[in-house]
This record gives sequence, structure tokens and C-alpha cells, in this order.
Amino acid sequence: MTQPAAEGVDFFSVVMTPEFREDPYSFFDALRATEPVHRTPFGVYLLSRHADATAVVRDPKLSNDERNSELHRALQEANPIQPTLDMDEVVMLFLDPPDHTRLRGLVSKGFTPRMVEQLRIRIQHIVDERLDAVAARGDGRMDVVTDLAYPLPVVIICELLGVPIEDQATFQSWSTELAGAIDPDPLISPEQRERIKIAGDAFIEYFTALIARRRADPGEELLSALIAAEEDGDRLSEEELLGTAL
Repeated sequence: MTQPAAEGVDFFSVVMTPEFREDPYSFFDALRATEPVHRTPFGVYLLSRHADATAVVRDPKLSNDERNSELHRALQEANPIQPTLDMDEVVMLFLDPPDHTRLRGLVSKGFTPRMVEQLRIRIQHIVDERLDAVAARGDGRMDVVTDLAYPLPVVIICELLGVPIEDQATFQSWSTELAGAIDPDPLISPEQRERIKIAGDAFIEYFTALIARRRADPGEELLSALIAAEEDGDRLSEEELLGTAL
């Protein structure tokens, strides 16, 4: 398979090709070698070196909040379909201090040493199960993403949040659609944007009901711990609980 040389090539035109979807790695190798700081026609910068990305993430002068971007606001106005919950307002990944600091402090209280230790044991058990299944196939082959890296976090997150096993396949399909929301806006088609909205709304409906059940009957899972988490009299609001679960 031949990937285009990175220098002088618009990244967004490349990522729309089937070849890139199948094998993005050779293009990223070329990008790091020839244009590690790549400016797209939309004014978005793509950093492909770890050191550069780390420096940006740690720079307090830069923002995680897309609402501070004129480009993001323009794209939102052009594509008004949005999930019911405004993720930019309640998800800590998309917020700057002090809002990020507050949410992170409250959420961290749900990860007690006891819960983390239980999680470690459960992750090891699931990894062993997945590897045993690969070995049982007897073909001497393993796709690390398909056989392990993708299903592992889905199962663990479902268990953390108390999602019953019979709902996990539906949960996974919603997650796949919702994950598309983090793609650059120009890459999201109107049809995909509608699917993202449907998945987001389905998640909100599901977690609203699950949070209500856990308020009435707390369990041992993370969602119950988040509902109970408190710091200096502060708790997560209903919207913040939903955003964290999403």
C-alpha cells in the first residue's frame, strides 16, 4: 500500500481515504519526518511528535475548552445538531482549571484504594480470559486490538458503572458512535453527526435511569461512589454525573 508523502499534503484529505483508515501509521511516520507541526487549511494544527504534544498538553496558556475556539464556534453554528447534554460544560476532559480541578477532585474520591485493587484483580482476570480464548483458537495468530485492546476497556467501564451484562453489547454500539464526536469537526458528515446525537441521547436516557436507581439503592460500583462523593460540601450535579459517565 502506498501512502502519500506528508509534506505539502492536506491531512484532512488524506484521512478520508480508505487507505489511511486501513493503515495510518506510514503516513504519520512521514508526517513526523517531514512536517511534524502540520497546519491544515482550516487553521487546525496537527502535532505528530510526542514531545510537542506533551508540551502543548502541559502549557497553561493553552485551553482544553473548545468554546474558546472561534473555529469551533463557527463549525457548531454551521452544524447545529447536538446531543441533549452539552459535553463541553460538564466533562472534565474539555474544561480548564478551576472547573477541571473541581471535577477531578470529586471524581477521584470515587476511586478508593479498595476499588482500585478490586479493579486490578478484575482486569487481570479478563485479560487472562481473552488470552486463553486466543490460545484456544489454535491458529497461532492474535490481533492485539480486536482480541484484547478494544474489548478490555469496554467490559471494564461497563462493570465500573454497573451496566448489566445483557446491556453491554448495546452500550458498546452507542460508544462506537459517540467516540466519533472527538474527530475533527470537518471530518464528521451530517449523517454521522445525527448518529452521534442519537447515541448521546440514548446514553443520557440510560444513565439518567441508572443514576436514579443507584440513588435509591447504592451499590459497590463507581457510579454509586460518584453519587456519594463530596468535598467541602460540594457534590457532582446531575449533569456532571451524566457527563462523567459518558
